[in-house]
Amino acid sequence: MAAPVLTATSATTATLSGDLTVHSVARVIDAGEAAIRAAGGEWTLDLSGVDRFSSAGVALLLNWMRFCLSQKVSLRLDNIPADMQAIIDVCDLESVFAPLTGK
Repeated sequence: MAAPVLTATSATTATLSGDLTVHSVARVIDAGEAAIRAAGGEWTLDLSGVDRFSSAGVALLLNWMRFCLSQKVSLRLDNIPADMQAIIDVCDLESVFAPLTGK
């Protein structure tokens, strides 16, 4: 299992990589919140580096979405893996995620 890593690519963007499972997502929660605070008015998260994930990965994104709302930061999600999108769809969360992905 590859530990998740959040890497800032600019002041307003970051890339998430590794595995997002129930055993690993807690490792990046605080880093995400720090990046959101530092981003100013908008933050883009690229998920192209995510390998394995479970519903805990979706829960992590929901957590950061909620944090962005509390900080008045707009969030954009890029490159959500197809299988993660399937979890979002099964959980009937398409309407929550669609505005963040431009779909």
